[in-house]
Amino acid sequence: MARQRVEQTSRSDRRHRAGLGVLAALALAVALAATPPATRAADPTPEPTPSPASTAAPGATPAAPTAAPRTSTIYRSDTVVLQYAKTWCVPASAQTMANLVLGRSDRTYATQKSLGARVRSYNAYTYTSAGNDVRGWAGALNWVLPDSLPVVYRDRSYGSRSAAITAIVGALDRTGYPVGIVVRRGTHAWTVLGYRASEVPGDPASRAILGLYVVGPLGSPSDPWPYRYMTLATFASYFTAYNEVERRVIWQGRYVIVRPEPATAGFGWTGP
Repeated sequence: MARQRVEQTSRSDRRHRAGLGVLAALALAVALAATPPATRAADPTPEPTPSPASTAAPGATPAAPTAAPRTSTIYRSDTVVLQYAKTWCVPASAQTMANLVLGRSDRTYATQKSLGARVRSYNAYTYTSAGNDVRGWAGALNWVLPDSLPVVYRDRSYGSRSAAITAIVGALDRTGYPVGIVVRRGTHAWTVLGYRASEVPGDPASRAILGLYVVGPLGSPSDPWPYRYMTLATFASYFTAYNEVERRVIWQGRYVIVRPEPATAGFGWTGP
């Protein structure tokens, strides 16, 4: 009788374990069905493709823009004039400058002689020699140029060569007209036609002047002719401080130029 109960109990246990197995299988199936697709090994989520910015080296900075040479010149071969007389360097330079401003090619003796008389009449001082000064140079230019021109010429002087060069380049940039300069301690006249600079494109504040384009009315080989580029070092050997031998003048010991300036306040010139 006891054996029979044991066998019945054993059969009951087997049926119970079998029932548990079925329940376990059902529970596993339900669990798999409820699992989100993103966590299944058979359905992985792809990795995002890195953007170009994310692949750059940490701390990298863009390359700084570099300076490039730039040339600005108003030279025209049919405008420069030689002086007809030994003492006519100022009238000849005024004639060259007027040609450039007016777009003409007047190289005649008659015009140069007439300009010479005008320079003498406008000089700031009276000279026993046949010399002239920059006040007369500016006056003669304003006499020959039309009143409708938006600029007038004035003589200016500076305590340093670098300040004078800055003023020369500024006048060329703002007006597109030539600038007169006094060289060789005030004994001769040249005309500045342009300059060469090193500059970062689009950044005028980065500009560094390298040299100037000049012409002298004595011609070659005594003067730069028909024009010549000079580095700042070479230019400095000619563009020296003014020294009047007859008397002490307002330009004494200074660097003197004759430059175009605005005829009216509305021209927009705010520089030196």
